[in-house]
Amino acid sequence: MSLPSYLRDEDGNPRTVEELRSYWNAVENAMKVAREGTRTRLPSVFMNPADGEFIVSPVRLGSRGDSYFEYLLKQYLQTSRKERDLLRMWDDAIDQIHENLLLRTPKRDLLFVAELDPEQDQQGQISWRREPKQDHLTCFLAGTLMLSAAHTRGTNDPNVQSASIPPKPSDFEAGSRAARDWRTGEDLLKSCYDTQKTSTGLSPEIVHFRTSTEPDWVRQKARGEWYIKGAPPNEPPPLDARYILRPEIVESIFVAYRLTADPKYRRWGWKIFEAIEQHCKVPTGGYAGIVNVEDVPVQWEDKMETFFLSETLKYLYLLFSDDSVLPLEDIVFNTEAHPLPKFTPEWETAFM
Repeated sequence: MSLPSYLRDEDGNPRTVEELRSYWNAVENAMKVAREGTRTRLPSVFMNPADGEFIVSPVRLGSRGDSYFEYLLKQYLQTSRKERDLLRMWDDAIDQIHENLLLRTPKRDLLFVAELDPEQDQQGQISWRREPKQDHLTCFLAGTLMLSAAHTRGTNDPNVQSASIPPKPSDFEAGSRAARDWRTGEDLLKSCYDTQKTSTGLSPEIVHFRTSTEPDWVRQKARGEWYIKGAPPNEPPPLDARYILRPEIVESIFVAYRLTADPKYRRWGWKIFEAIEQHCKVPTGGYAGIVNVEDVPVQWEDKMETFFLSETLKYLYLLFSDDSVLPLEDIVFNTEAHPLPKFTPEWETAFM
């Protein structure tokens, strides 16, 4: 049996057990530091490299924050649900996200994930302002919550059976963690898909959602349940308005389809693919991001992000593939969409 590439060095030689264990220990040490720093609170996006303490900085599930949360669940699943402390850290984080970051719009009740920004007064006291801002990146959480609910059923029992496809009412006990997280994932994915309703049919990099406490200028200028923060007249569009071929929405659509077999998710994915083909495909070859999702004809950026091939197109392909291709029962996709097989550690880890 041939070894996969990640178990070989750059010359193709098999890595030794000692070498592989040293990599594991290095990552595990970093996670142990994170575990101590996140007890009873969400992590901020920056750490002090000297002592591993989280420093005062924004709390968000978008840029610089997303992968931490994703790997708590996915490593638990990848190691055959043996590292129960990782699931505890995931559950604690999701509880705090529900308590501190989840909001709904006042009219259509769209669910979104806000950010916490630190502010310092003249006396040096820190307070936290909740900003109704959501990165496209944050949409990974929708599918990850549904994956958690379906594959853990809200328990740390490693022998629990995954939910049916689609889940039966009996799979999630009423009022349970699993029922809550499944519903949250579904609702968040609906909101993320709603941000595709632009002139191009593509989601912007960052949106702000409407709130019941928004300032007057938002009420006067914003249309719908969310908006793109604008630029002054005659100025280039804001960076928030870009579409740079990101994968997070189609990633969650793929996961949702695999867990439910609901054809609406394939319809959603196909509409996104058609929008990409129409607005991002370059006649001379390749695809490009666009400067403003609300401008048609579009203005292209002069680049194609590598994650478009490795993630966006991969998840779209898998969305329309048979379920036997990279099944979620056997495979965990890392944050860059690399499929990794599940396994059972043959040694005692720090998170068991």
